[in-house]
Amino acid sequence: MACGNEIASEHPAVRQFMIESLKYWMNEYHIDGFRFDLMGIHDIETMNAIASELRGLRPDVLLYGEPWKAGSSPLPDGQLALKDNADQFPEVAIFSDDVRDGFKGSVFDEHDRGWVQGDDKGLPGVRLNFEGSGRYPNFISYVSCHDNHTLWDKLRISLPEESDSLLRRRHQLALGRVLLSEGIPFLHAGTEFYRTKYGVENSYESPDSINRLDWSRLETYPEGSEWVRRCISFRKEPGIGKYSKEEHSERFTRLDGTSNSFVGFRFQDPKNGLVLLNSSTTAVAYRFDNENYTVPGTAVMFVLE
Repeated sequence: MACGNEIASEHPAVRQFMIESLKYWMNEYHIDGFRFDLMGIHDIETMNAIASELRGLRPDVLLYGEPWKAGSSPLPDGQLALKDNADQFPEVAIFSDDVRDGFKGSVFDEHDRGWVQGDDKGLPGVRLNFEGSGRYPNFISYVSCHDNHTLWDKLRISLPEESDSLLRRRHQLALGRVLLSEGIPFLHAGTEFYRTKYGVENSYESPDSINRLDWSRLETYPEGSEWVRRCISFRKEPGIGKYSKEEHSERFTRLDGTSNSFVGFRFQDPKNGLVLLNSSTTAVAYRFDNENYTVPGTAVMFVLE
C-alpha cells in the first residue's frame, strides 16, 4: 500500500475493509500493535476511525506510523495523515523526521551532520524532541530504523576521521536521547551493539551478510548494551517519558545552557530529577537550583534528586 500502489482509504468500503482486517488480526492473532508505512497516503478520517475501533477492543493498542508520503497523492494534503496535520489524529503516534535529522543530520545526505556530531543547526530538532513535539505521549522518539543508514554507519560516514571510541560515545549519546526523552522510544534492532550494514544505505535487496544481526558485536562491545540497560532502568522511574500532555507543562522544564552543545530537562512529581546531555568533546559545567553539575564530553548525565 505504498510507493505508487496507494489504497483509496477515503472510500467507505475500503475504509471498512481496513478496519475489519485490523480487528481480525487483533481478535484472532492477538496482535497488539500496528505500524502504518507511509501513513501519509491514508486520509485522516480513516486513521481516526481505525483508532476508535481498535481502542474500543483494547485501549492500550499501539498505533503509529510514518506521517509522510512517497510522492503525489490524488487527495489534497489537508485530508491526509501527514505531519502537519498531526493534531487532527492525536490517537495515532508519529515518527518525527525533524527530530531524527536534528540529531544525526539528514538521511538524504550521508555526510550531513546533526547535533550529536557537533553541528549546532540540529539544536532545534533536539529541543523539539525533549518537548515531545507537542504530542506526548503519542510521539515516536528515534534516530534510526530499517530505512537509510544504521546510526553507526551514519556517524562513521559523516565523521570519517574520528576514532571508533569517540564514535561509540556519540552513538551512546544518541541512544540516551531516545530513551530519556518524552514519547515512545524506538530502537532499531542491534543498535545497542552499534549495528552496521557496512555502509549500505538501502539494504532491501542486499543479502543476509548485510542485513543480519552480527551477534559477535554484542560480545565485542558489551558497554553498548549495558548503556541501553542503564537508560531503560532510569526511564522506568516515575515521571520519565510518561507525562500526559496536560501534566507536561507543569512537571517538565527544558534546560538550556550557555553552549549549544548542552541540552537537558528537569522532571518533577512523583520523583524529581535531571537529564543533561553534552555533544561537545569537552566537559560542560551547569548550575541549577544552587547545585553545580559537570557533564563529561560527549555524554549523558541523569540524576535523581
